[in-house]
Amino acid sequence: MPKANSNGNDSGPTTCQPTVHLILQGKGGVGKSVIASWLAEFLIKRGQPVCCIDGDPVNRSLGQYKAFPVEKLELVNASGILQRSSYDALVDRFVEEETVFVVDRGATAFLRFWTYIVEADIVSVLRDAGRRVYIHIPISGGEMLTDTLLAFKTIAETANDRNLVATSPVDCEDPAQYDFTSRARGAPREPGQEDELAKRREHERKQQEIDTAPYFSKNPLISRGDDFIACDQDPERCRDGVRIGPPNYWDEHGTPSTQASLIMDLPNGRIPPLTAEAQKMAAARTAVRKARPCSSTAAGCHDSWEDESLWDRCISRGLVGSVVPSTYNQGNQVIQAPGYVVFRNEMIHEARIIPLGNRPHLNSGIRSWMGDSRGHWEGNTLVVETTNFRSGIPIGNIPTSDALRTTERFTLTDVDTLRYQLTIDDPKIWTRPWTIAFPLKRDSNYTIFEYACHEGNYYMYNALAGARADEKGKNK
Repeated sequence: MPKANSNGNDSGPTTCQPTVHLILQGKGGVGKSVIASWLAEFLIKRGQPVCCIDGDPVNRSLGQYKAFPVEKLELVNASGILQRSSYDALVDRFVEEETVFVVDRGATAFLRFWTYIVEADIVSVLRDAGRRVYIHIPISGGEMLTDTLLAFKTIAETANDRNLVATSPVDCEDPAQYDFTSRARGAPREPGQEDELAKRREHERKQQEIDTAPYFSKNPLISRGDDFIACDQDPERCRDGVRIGPPNYWDEHGTPSTQASLIMDLPNGRIPPLTAEAQKMAAARTAVRKARPCSSTAAGCHDSWEDESLWDRCISRGLVGSVVPSTYNQGNQVIQAPGYVVFRNEMIHEARIIPLGNRPHLNSGIRSWMGDSRGHWEGNTLVVETTNFRSGIPIGNIPTSDALRTTERFTLTDVDTLRYQLTIDDPKIWTRPWTIAFPLKRDSNYTIFEYACHEGNYYMYNALAGARADEKGKNK
């Protein structure tokens, strides 16, 4: 096979099987078109037939390179909706034409394009046709590092889960040749995290199997921590096939996320340690709880309404608990009006009316469970800072302090995906701020229902009345 000489010039054309290069990134302005041009120039100089595709509906940067054979394709309609027929036609060309394709997709519909590739199993289609597929993901430093790494993580984890990565050696000289499998999991994980991720996926798979069973079981499996037990193994919480908690049809169903942790910062995906003072308060709470005999029973303590959580009492789950994925009622709605944004959570029907601009926060003496929010724009990202929380609202089962401050970032990454990022800063509770992030997907068929919590809260009465009845039974 001809090789390049010492000064970098080609000594002759290199033959290689037809190949598809996809340059993908959900963040704009990070060099996708530049990378596509470098790749095209490299391939052309090696004598390979090249067809460049500029599919960016907003910035036709690759199409401005006059020296390259660039085709400008309309892959989305005027409303920004992916045109499936256009993508299918492009894949047909990948299969039929004996050439090397370089595709600059653009950032606007990055996730929708990747979803199409995965759901339609395009990589397998092209492999079966004898085509190689390479995915190039630009990663930028500085303030764009987090956003560009998120796109890499999305693609790499999906590629790994769907077995899209080819491990056989590349049989031609190619600038994209490298062992993708060694990088398919993003940043290095701490020892044991891979095993933990595998356990979570297996747990989700088994739970999905239970939730979607086509028949009723009189002795169903129920989740207990990291494992499952049969109903008759826990008669305190499950009897005659009926478990404590909502029925399975309440729960949200769909494709489980491959995201190993909602926490993106700290890098290890874990909540930071508590401060020394917070550890003392946690130890004191534990000691008080253990001193009560009822704490050792399966049902726990129900001596008064004060033993019940804010959620059980239909008061609030707080800002964080209202939006972080749980089991049901996971709808969220964003409403924009001049000078305001409303972020509405289906869980306990919270709705924050957020003033935009430079308006000051309320006086520090005015506090609420959801805090006082103020928003402003940073480019295409809505930034919402919230203060004035009441102390005691739990985050991850840890009561927070009056110093709690949150910063939310809402970024529309494509027409149907809103990237949600939330930084939690409570210097009295945690040793450093920490950040969670996950996508919010548009669903035009979803209906937000009234969370009539107080009206339907039979739990409070039944828990307290049941505990009193249990006491009477023991005193007989």
